[in-house]
Amino acid sequence: MAPPTLVHSRAEIWNRYREQFSDPEKYQCHLKSITQHECTFQVSKNKPPEIICLPFKRIFQRCLENTITKDKSGNKIKSQKWVNFEVTDESTNQDLMSEEKYGKDVNDFLSAEKELRKLMEGELQ
Repeated sequence: MAPPTLVHSRAEIWNRYREQFSDPEKYQCHLKSITQHECTFQVSKNKPPEIICLPFKRIFQRCLENTITKDKSGNKIKSQKWVNFEVTDESTNQDLMSEEKYGKDVNDFLSAEKELRKLMEGELQ
């Protein structure tokens, strides 16, 4: 399992990495992407639960950043490290909103989420 990661607002990212966004070649920046799947269960009384998953694309910009660290004796060491920051925005997953491509899957997913929520709330009462 990955370690916990701090979540920053879009404004914080843009302020912190302004130079990398304005001059990506200087920082050897390039884009990386992954596809994650958001999954839920469709619960039915007559059959086993069905798993419904939707693909969700995430895009990251990866840049080489200069850093200064200290060794055991306190001496400063200049080095470089790769930094990834997410640049996914509302247009990245627009194809999920396409009726012809994922419309049925999205509707099934949302319906299953509602049913699962009702079931879980009923169990807690």
